[in-house]
Amino acid sequence: MIIKYDRFQITDIDPIILVRKLIAKAYKDNIDEEQSVEISIFDFYQAYMHIRLLENELADIKFKIFDSLNEELCSAMSSLLKIKIRPKTSIISAIQYYNGFLEKKLEFLQKGRGYLSLNQKNIGMPIIVDYKITKNDGLQIYKVNFQLKKLIEAVKKFVEDYSRLSDKMHQLWESAIDHNAPSITKQGQLFIEQVTRIQENLGINKVNIGMKDWGMRVTAYVLDNGSLLTHPFCMNYRGKSILPLYLEAHGIIDIHDISLINKPLDYADANLQYTVSRPCVKNIFDSDNTAIPVNQRKTLTETQIVIIENIFQEIKDSLIFAGKSKLMNSFREIIIWFIKKISFCLEEESFLHRKVIDYLQKNKNKTYLKIEDDFFLPFIYEKLINDFGNHRVVKKPEKFKGEIDIFFDNSIPIELKVWRKHKDIESTVDEKFLNLGQAATYASIDRIGLMVILDISSIGKGIKTIENCWRILTKEFEINKNQPTKIIALLFDCNHSQPSRL
Repeated sequence: MIIKYDRFQITDIDPIILVRKLIAKAYKDNIDEEQSVEISIFDFYQAYMHIRLLENELADIKFKIFDSLNEELCSAMSSLLKIKIRPKTSIISAIQYYNGFLEKKLEFLQKGRGYLSLNQKNIGMPIIVDYKITKNDGLQIYKVNFQLKKLIEAVKKFVEDYSRLSDKMHQLWESAIDHNAPSITKQGQLFIEQVTRIQENLGINKVNIGMKDWGMRVTAYVLDNGSLLTHPFCMNYRGKSILPLYLEAHGIIDIHDISLINKPLDYADANLQYTVSRPCVKNIFDSDNTAIPVNQRKTLTETQIVIIENIFQEIKDSLIFAGKSKLMNSFREIIIWFIKKISFCLEEESFLHRKVIDYLQKNKNKTYLKIEDDFFLPFIYEKLINDFGNHRVVKKPEKFKGEIDIFFDNSIPIELKVWRKHKDIESTVDEKFLNLGQAATYASIDRIGLMVILDISSIGKGIKTIENCWRILTKEFEINKNQPTKIIALLFDCNHSQPSRL
């Protein structure tokens, strides 16, 4: 028995996708005001140009239908009982099938939702006001009345519940399964990678991407009877159909429209296509997707802004901030702080450069020069305390048995290193860098950390710019290969000379 993780029928489309389609069609002027739009299955098959052309395609066609959940139960029972059990089927016209699909979803939205919620608070809350049929012959057209605000709130609540349920399932299963299977985070990364690839290849921002256009990794186990059992964490096509909503609600993409690109006769092989753009610009869910607060942009140079936004975007694309607004705010503050300090280090010798020279001169006769613990750590710690306070900055925390140098906001580890080898640090700091594993281990909880390096390998040579002083490194652990940790390496370059000294 093989679970059909890729089985996706038209009737499997979640009502929340219809909600997002209504949002795409809605007027955006006043989200509190009640409005109405007309919707039909033609809105998903717009390539037919007119609803009558779609009706002609479906005329006199019969579908042999079955319920997907029933099919999965029958497959499971067939495996247990060693006999073939088939799901119950029925024959209906294609027109009736598509009309029934839409009307059942609208009826569900009018009565209210809560089927995914882990609490009972919002069960039964209506999402739309009502609907009525305005075209009854052939493929029906429905006039739907709603408030845009309620539609947006419904999607936000759905994504919140979906995320919470996914995390709960992970907690329940992680002790029972040896290795984590592809998670929603990994599937999101695959989606973003494909969107980025299309944008770069076509040179456009708004792209179309169907569910079958981006990868899906599957983990399966072979049972004693030779059958395959998919891992509980594996995402099926129902999950893939919802994933873009998850990404949009977290401020990673904008969704402009949703359509079906399978042939209308292929009702059991649905392929939803999303029209999306990235990065997110007009976020309808008010997601905090800005790397730099408006009040801080004026304190940064154009180069600093570009660097911070590039770092922020890559971390967001890795879904490290998904559902973790406090972590995102902490990271935003600390990365802006470090980029400004590194820039100042390059501009002003008195900030760090001269202090390093003085320390080296005073301790030149010592056999063991503890410059990391006795100079660099106190220097950075003092600066952080002055700007953020000792309630947010902890030195050598007990949480890591005192092995991590600094912990910021109890979530972001900061590992400090001093580079004295006569070898170019820029070409050395990569995924093979000796200290990366140590820094990434401390950062494995929230999958993000900083490795701050004081470079004094060749003092007095050349001119460096801020563009040379940062990079993002990725570290994967065997226990969770699908959710790599990101370490931002930052270089305090103290080798540079002022132009007048060259």
